[in-house]
Amino acid sequence: MLELKRLRKLKKEPYSEFVKVKDLKPRDIEKMFNIYSNYYSNTVFEIFERDLLEKTGVFIIREPKKDFLVGFSTVMERNFTVNGKTAHAFF
Repeated sequence: MLELKRLRKLKKEPYSEFVKVKDLKPRDIEKMFNIYSNYYSNTVFEIFERDLLEKTGVFIIREPKKDFLVGFSTVMERNFTVNGKTAHAFF
C-alpha cells in the first residue's frame, strides 16, 4: 500500500491516506470543513468538528502537486452486541 502511495505521488496523481482523527492537523480540519460546507447548507464549523471528533479516522485524498487536501471520507469504528454476540463494525 505504501509503495502505491509513493508511486502515485511520484507520478503526480491524487493519492489517499488514512489519518486518525487525533492526528489531524488543524489546517486539514479547516479544509475538510470548507469542502463539506460546499455540499451541505446551513452548517457551522462547531457542528462539523463535534461530529468529526466522534469518528475514528479519515481517509484523505490529496492532490500531490501542491499537497492539497481535495476530498475525504470519515470512518467510525465500533464494537457492539447483537443477540448476545459482540460484533466489530466500520461505518
